[in-house]
Formats: sequence, C-alpha cells, structure tokens
Amino acid sequence: MSKQNEVTVETDIAQGLHYLDAQTGSVVPPVTPSTTFARDENYELIAAGRSYARDENPSFDTAEQMLNRLEGGADAMLFSSGMAAAGAVIQSLEPGAHVVIPKIMYWGLRNWMVSFCAR
Repeated sequence: MSKQNEVTVETDIAQGLHYLDAQTGSVVPPVTPSTTFARDENYELIAAGRSYARDENPSFDTAEQMLNRLEGGADAMLFSSGMAAAGAVIQSLEPGAHVVIPKIMYWGLRNWMVSFCAR
C-alpha cells in the first residue's frame, strides 16, 4: 500500500476498524448477551475460543482492537472496572514478586494490595 493510500489511525477509529458482519451486513458490532457458550456431546466448545462471556465476550473484540490500534500495542483487554484490571495484573505475577504502589491511590485497591497481597 502506498503512503498515500495508508489508512490512518484516526480513520480506522472513526470507521470502527471497518467492522462488517458477513452474515447480516451490520456495520456496528453486536452486543452478545450470552453468559456461556454451547458445547457438543464431548463437552467441546462449538465455537472455538469462547467459553464464558465475562472474559471472552465477542462484544469486546472491536473495542479492544480499536484501543490496540490507538496505542500501537501488542494487544488490549477491556475490564469492567479499574479494580478488575488491577486484580488481573496482580494475579498474573509469580508468588514472591514485588510491587511498588503509591500511598495515595484508590483506597479499595490499596487496601486489597496491602492486606491480601502482602500474604
């Protein structure tokens, strides 16, 4: 693609990364209200990659892709709250890892980190 034909980040975001549902022709990603996904007689997922909607809901895909495009990252994940995001980061650490946190921050997170994570 020539420099003149390159799509800018702003264009991608304004156009929702050019989302297009192949089945319906919809240009807006659907909200998927399912909380779990179907399995076959062997308990294998019918649609690979989706087992539980809290962390694998397809409703988040386009927003995560847009954030990733904006930030130029390797990937992006949405969380329901800052506490959920912080918890995911902390829980991904190896036992014995150290974290430096400020004294002045969201109290709920600081309290959890000082009390629960200290153990």
